[in-house]
Amino acid sequence: MKSFSRAAGFFLIALAPQLVHYLLGARWTAAEPILPLLAIAGILGISYDATAPMLEGRGEPHKVTVLHAIISITVVLLAWPLAGTYGLVGAALAWLLAQGVMLIACVIFSRRILHGSVTGLAKPISAIVAASIAGGVTALALRGALPGVVGLVATVLAACGVTAIVLLGLELRFDLGLGRDVTQAFPRIARVRRSAPRPG
Repeated sequence: MKSFSRAAGFFLIALAPQLVHYLLGARWTAAEPILPLLAIAGILGISYDATAPMLEGRGEPHKVTVLHAIISITVVLLAWPLAGTYGLVGAALAWLLAQGVMLIACVIFSRRILHGSVTGLAKPISAIVAASIAGGVTALALRGALPGVVGLVATVLAACGVTAIVLLGLELRFDLGLGRDVTQAFPRIARVRRSAPRPG
């Protein structure tokens, strides 16, 4: 479920100006370009969420340490020049680039674990990304349609609804296994589904 929350970064990218204006205030205007960068970095972090458990499950936790070392070293190397030139925006950009480097490392490790085949992961990840993009586009289209915090909340709810509908449609069409993931994350839902009367 952590990957789902990372994918919500698409909303943050689309609604960054409204979030800063209505929730943080005028004094935080300088943070407006930083939020999308951090959101994109969070989305790229999905690769770590998928790779680290596989490495630990195969008895290779040292490779998880390697991933942490990669991102730490990359941040240290990039943050100094970028932050010195662009300030906080440069620091956020350094974090984003470090996540990109870690993404490459995660792909390399994952391909070795799966013997070069990532077919089983491609469909569910693509579905999550597609649904999240749909939600982000919805948020972008409705941004500013209603004024104030009420408009912001309505936009977020609409974007979440579109994301859920698209994800459900893809799940029903391609049987991606996302429903099984949800019931594993929320056992109470699984019990309700098993106890519900079946038609016929």
